[in-house]
Amino acid sequence: MEDEPLPSIPHFRATRLEPSAITRAYPLARAHNPKLELRNWTSYARSFSRKNPTQSGLIGLIDSRAYIHGLFAYTTECLLTHGKTLRINDLMLCHLPGSELTIALLDGLIRLAQQANATTIIVSALISPPPNFRDALLKQGFTETSQHQFLHTMPSPCRTAQLFKIKA
Repeated sequence: MEDEPLPSIPHFRATRLEPSAITRAYPLARAHNPKLELRNWTSYARSFSRKNPTQSGLIGLIDSRAYIHGLFAYTTECLLTHGKTLRINDLMLCHLPGSELTIALLDGLIRLAQQANATTIIVSALISPPPNFRDALLKQGFTETSQHQFLHTMPSPCRTAQLFKIKA
């Protein structure tokens, strides 16, 4: 009998950054913006905890040890050209080997867009993205609209149901 491989466990998960984790996220934010002071960071990050999570928030990409390896801010807005849109700003990622962090980010973006019923995702204001990040976005169906800005149109619920053979 051959040993079956163990199921893979994702090392990173995208989750809303709780107020208690704001200070732990500061080193990552500071690494991407060396002039950033702790008081400015905490003020910025805490402003999201006072907002409705369906409209805006701060997401951390966290490993199983609760270390924060990525951050991004999001807002939802209605745009004339794209309808309900999930806008990603201030994206900060550690430069790690492999693609697990990028996969966790992309999974988090898609889930967040689905929860918000957004028809479009716009990723902008990338702060020193990892080398293969652009290629990963393009491979997942994002379109580069300008330098450091990417757009992704979500499949309609009917199209998603067809793709996964779900009865709507």
